[in-house]
Amino acid sequence: MPVTWQLQGSIVVISAVGEYPASELKHALVDAATDSHFHKGAPILFDARESQVNLLPNDVEQRVAMLRTLPDRGYANRAAVLLGSELYKFGIARMLQMQLEIHHFHLEIFRDRDEALRWLAQAA
Repeated sequence: MPVTWQLQGSIVVISAVGEYPASELKHALVDAATDSHFHKGAPILFDARESQVNLLPNDVEQRVAMLRTLPDRGYANRAAVLLGSELYKFGIARMLQMQLEIHHFHLEIFRDRDEALRWLAQAA
């Protein structure tokens, strides 16, 4: 399964590898939120360093629609995305970031996992 999740303290870490349908991302978020160790208000770290998914503008809109509902499902309105060195992924993440800000969902982009976890822990 290319999308997996784990709890790291109160932070939900979603890891995506290769190509995967958006439904796998949704299932991972639902599964994590129903785990007995899930903390209400948990922030999310999306580790997309090994993802091969190329999001089109319509895909970005669908991701925004999904992410902005996460606080209603018990998640924080704060997430970090961890990227590798691909500039096009940074551009896509910036599009997500700008569109999510309108909905009061704060997304930050990182290349360093420890830095992302520290930023998320501040909100936890």
